[in-house]
Amino acid sequence: MSPIQHPIIVDPYGFPDKHLRLDDRGRATDELVNGRRPSGPYLSAPLPDDSPNNTIIQDPNEFPQPHKLVNQIRDRVKSWRDGGYTGASRISKTLLEYWRSDNNEQKPFFCQMDAIETLIWLVEVLPKTRGHDREILTQIDKVNKKWNDSICRLAVKMATGTGKTWVMAMIILWQALNKRGRTDVVIITPNRTVKERLAELDPHTSSTLSSRSSRFNLYMALLPPGVAMPPNLRVTVINFQAFRRQSDLVVDGVADKPRGVAKRLLNPYNLLPTNNCDESYKKMLRRVLSLHHGAREIIVINDEAHHCRRLSDATSIEDKTEAQEAALWFGVLVALHKQCRLYRVFDLSATPMYLQKPVNLPTVLFPWIVSDYSLMDAIESGLVKIPTVPIDDNTRRNDIDLPTYRNLYGHLSKQDHVLRHDNMPTAVEDLLTVIHQNYESVNNAYSKSGLIPVMIVVANNVKNANELYKHIAGYSEGKGEDKIYHTGKYKLFSNVSMDESGPVANPPTLLVHSRIDDTDLDKLVDIQREFFLASDGSTKQHQSLHLRKVFNTVGQKGEPGEHIRCIISVSMLSEGWDVRTVTHVFGFRPFGSQLLCEQVAGRALRRTSIRPNKQGKLDPEYARIFGVPFSFMQEKTDVPVPPTERWPVYTMPGRNRHRMSFPNLLSYSINTTSPKFTLDHKKVTPYNATFANTPTWTDVSGSAGESIRLQIQHRRNYVIYGIAMRVFEKLHIRHASSDRVLFASLVQSVREWIRHPKVKCADIGILAHEPHKDVVPDILLKACIQDSVNSSIMPVFMDEHDSSQQRALDTSDVCFETSLKHRYPKNGNAKHSELNAAACHSRSEVTLAKLLDEHKNVVSWIRNYRLGWNIRYLDRSTGRWRCYEPDFVAHVDNGARCGNLIIEFKGVVNDDALTKQQETMQMWLPAVNNSNDPACAGVWEYVMLETSDRITMKEELDKAICKLLGDANS
Repeated sequence: MSPIQHPIIVDPYGFPDKHLRLDDRGRATDELVNGRRPSGPYLSAPLPDDSPNNTIIQDPNEFPQPHKLVNQIRDRVKSWRDGGYTGASRISKTLLEYWRSDNNEQKPFFCQMDAIETLIWLVEVLPKTRGHDREILTQIDKVNKKWNDSICRLAVKMATGTGKTWVMAMIILWQALNKRGRTDVVIITPNRTVKERLAELDPHTSSTLSSRSSRFNLYMALLPPGVAMPPNLRVTVINFQAFRRQSDLVVDGVADKPRGVAKRLLNPYNLLPTNNCDESYKKMLRRVLSLHHGAREIIVINDEAHHCRRLSDATSIEDKTEAQEAALWFGVLVALHKQCRLYRVFDLSATPMYLQKPVNLPTVLFPWIVSDYSLMDAIESGLVKIPTVPIDDNTRRNDIDLPTYRNLYGHLSKQDHVLRHDNMPTAVEDLLTVIHQNYESVNNAYSKSGLIPVMIVVANNVKNANELYKHIAGYSEGKGEDKIYHTGKYKLFSNVSMDESGPVANPPTLLVHSRIDDTDLDKLVDIQREFFLASDGSTKQHQSLHLRKVFNTVGQKGEPGEHIRCIISVSMLSEGWDVRTVTHVFGFRPFGSQLLCEQVAGRALRRTSIRPNKQGKLDPEYARIFGVPFSFMQEKTDVPVPPTERWPVYTMPGRNRHRMSFPNLLSYSINTTSPKFTLDHKKVTPYNATFANTPTWTDVSGSAGESIRLQIQHRRNYVIYGIAMRVFEKLHIRHASSDRVLFASLVQSVREWIRHPKVKCADIGILAHEPHKDVVPDILLKACIQDSVNSSIMPVFMDEHDSSQQRALDTSDVCFETSLKHRYPKNGNAKHSELNAAACHSRSEVTLAKLLDEHKNVVSWIRNYRLGWNIRYLDRSTGRWRCYEPDFVAHVDNGARCGNLIIEFKGVVNDDALTKQQETMQMWLPAVNNSNDPACAGVWEYVMLETSDRITMKEELDKAICKLLGDANS
């Protein structure tokens, strides 16, 4: 059986988006948000869909499938990101811009940036937004009301190995820096292993860790230069088992025995007082969260949040155990919510899904997921190892059956489900032999780098785990001189020497279990006691702690687990075990859901290195997965989902007479010697500069004697020139005339603004400090007007900046496919367009296309979609250049005069649309119409149509064409 071959082609630090879209069943498809198609073995569908789903679900009786909500949010966040984070707070912008900056040595991955950007957009920007986008908040509220008892939870899905810890640190910094005073954060984990790993998120612990070892402080790596660590930040990292009420606690944090399951299922959140429970939930919270005593706004971050959900039906013993623990964790949120102390809840997980799909939910995914970086995304990006699974063998009867070694447990008879070390089923022994042979070749390759590969064996119960351990690692029987050693079947995994004389120097195979009662603990300790001797005692408790230490230090040089090659685990490996050298997985247990499959596979997918090679790409790393029916999160369905119809848009031969050309502009040049900006006193708004973060004076005094005042003296001209310079930098306009003239006009405007009666400023030095130094330039810019713009503005073409760019774009070579539902004409033979058809987002756009195609004065027209032409304009609120893509362009002619009409269709006109209209008419149109360059191709005009009614639309279009042609009879 040969492994699948997978090329690795993606730069993990790459921008723009590296997101796969999700299909109608929530599965990863081959479609990227930015319209770029990835290469890879799993992707073989047609070209990507370039049309965002702009339809917000508004049926109050229908809860959306998570992927639909995620795709809607993803499109909005991308536009927000491209626009310079408009609407976010000043400190949030500073953080985001620094994290995306190439000057940041610890630059986060795109998936980490996308997660934090999504959360910031939802929390800070969306509540202040008007229009249909607010329906997203309505949907999230409905989902949380139904599934989370009205507790607002925002879930981020990030594949294993893509950096959830960094995202947690980013969330904490974002929240703490935006809050005045005290910030309380509680990070809840599924077990003590994860708790210990996340200790670096506690600012006090992380500073100790970074001083003791080579691990850097996460917060220091994420803080922009000049931004101090929040002084009043309190972080508690705790495993959810600690929230059990005192009378329900089991020694050493081990899970309850089965009798406790039924009790907690009847009392699901373990909050209400009972006869056998002395501690109230209020006392429990006061005991566990002592650091946050008195805090009224606690931010909760749930790591591995798929364990935190409301109680649901469960059948098997394992499911019942999972259900009662999930209910206990969810009960913590309920308790804080009842006390009105819960501020926000952020969920992070690689698999935020239910073990069993609720009846009235379309998928198993949590419906409150707002950001999804799936395993397929991570594989395509190269952030994780490439999982290889059996895809075929000579026993398959049809295409429906999985290969035997893909689902070994399911292919064996019930008799073979009970293992014996000396009489293993043939399929089990053969598969282990094949894995060992492959492991030897991998081990030879790893040894060159000083690494030891690790194999994971997952068994369904303690008995089978013991038998597999004896079969793989060997065992001893008898005592004293009568003790006999039996070597393991596989040389590299055997704890017994090959001559059966005794244990090897560094036993390579370890047997562990994450959930065991006292009886199981005895069995696991006894079977390997002599191979892993505890130095601090021989009791079962000391031996168990020693085995745990070996397990938690696998792959770490100088630690007890350094030489481990094979881990045999009962049930599931505990989360938080993040060994990066796992290369093989062998599963011998039933897998009731893809959740369990991905959790097992996820233990093997962490890369050993994320450093690019000399070509700037990541070298491929593989994880061989056997016995796990892992399907890369694709769900089986009896009814195949029909593919979305795709149709081509292309340039029609012989249509040169209808060709359209567009000037390709970079920016604008203003040719004038007069002052560019003057202060409009009518636009000046009241401003009171009384508060500053940095004082301008301080009184100094001792315990006796005189006191003096030290005052920071700011020269008036220094402050004025500083404000003018910041306004000048925000303009980013290229001027053909001297910049000195523009700067002088800004200085004069600043002087007039400071003297204005509406501006109150007792000390001009205050304006040199935050927040005024950042706020005043924007206020001043809005109060200024430009002089002689229309007569002096000229275009700056793209090719003047980049010789590879074209001076003008046209419709001579257009060819792409799209899945947009609306097009005109349906037969693909437009009358007056060089393109065969117009790809439209709505029926109203189809109506407009038909009006243009049939209008007597329209010679040529096009739907400006995926042609690469846009209008660049300056966003004056942020000082950033943005791109605007108009909807339609038409060339009109009445025999006496001709021109070009840009047509924008808006069903709902918002502030953003008005800004684009204003910038186009004040900058782009004057620049193009003032130029005699052939690329500008005549006179240009602009019109925005604000109606979907055909008659009204035709009237407004006729009026715009008549205005352009200067003919009332056109």
